[in-house]
Amino acid sequence: MPRSPGASTSLLRGWDQGLTAGEWIGLALRLLGPVLPSLAVLTLRGRIRR
Repeated sequence: MPRSPGASTSLLRGWDQGLTAGEWIGLALRLLGPVLPSLAVLTLRGRIRR
């Protein structure tokens, strides 16, 4: 049974299963994806306000 990428990086899965390197990368991107653009917007906003 093939797994979808979304299902393999789900935060709700059991921790008894090991994660592959690709799954760790997917998990990191899923968590950092919204954070990095937000920081970029705040940086630009700070530079424009000066």
